[in-house]
Amino acid sequence: MKKGIIKKIIVGTLIAAMTIGVMGCGAKKENMGLSNIKSKKKIVVGLSPDFAPFEFKDKQGNIIGMDAEIIKAVAKDMGVEYEIKSMDFSGLLPALQAGKLDIVVSGMNPTPKREKNVLFSDGYYDSSSQLVVKKGEAGKYKSEKDVEGKTLAVQKASVQENQSKTLKPKELKYLGKVTDCLLTLQGGKVDAVLLDKPVAMLTVKANPNLELADVVMKDTSTKAFAVAMKKGETDLQSSINKTIAKLKSEGKLEQFFNDAVSQAE
Repeated sequence: MKKGIIKKIIVGTLIAAMTIGVMGCGAKKENMGLSNIKSKKKIVVGLSPDFAPFEFKDKQGNIIGMDAEIIKAVAKDMGVEYEIKSMDFSGLLPALQAGKLDIVVSGMNPTPKREKNVLFSDGYYDSSSQLVVKKGEAGKYKSEKDVEGKTLAVQKASVQENQSKTLKPKELKYLGKVTDCLLTLQGGKVDAVLLDKPVAMLTVKANPNLELADVVMKDTSTKAFAVAMKKGETDLQSSINKTIAKLKSEGKLEQFFNDAVSQAE
């Protein structure tokens, strides 16, 4: 065999080995979320605390609710402390992708669009959406068709934002917080608000000037609420899935939800 050919084979082998090594390092770096969390002994979690019974503030300003209990369980199983960062719902995934958060636990459905950018855990709560209107106006809304020509408010970047478009309202207002949507409704600037059903039910209990309409939407393409993390963090996903599976088997998820409803009433 000629020396030139032997040299080419050696060089080619070295390049291939280096390429595989670089790819391996990249994959390892991409899946360091769980290791980093355990190393710093803290998991940083993002949520939007205006979504009772999933996450909201008590009279002392503490964040409580079903998602808050899930966060505690996840941190406990990892053997770390947790830090919660509050922000508008629409800012959660950008903050996660920017490395400001380790995970997001905020009543978030894994939609196809979201799944392109982040990784999700197994689901922990399946829900639907319901229309909230002013007291005495529920009779005007017997079906989705009755929303046509009306003005509607939804939380920006929520599943309800996508659902609302199928209702063909005259105008859609996208607002940062659920509370902003309700204030807009109470101020007469919109005719209705579309919310997650448990949130809608608690909202009506807390606001006697509002009531539930019969319009309930269940998007079969929408998955149950899940925990979001960066793409590639399969070790972190596996750890969180184990916690969710344990909570399900022990009946704790249902307990967390019921307790949160009682706290929010």
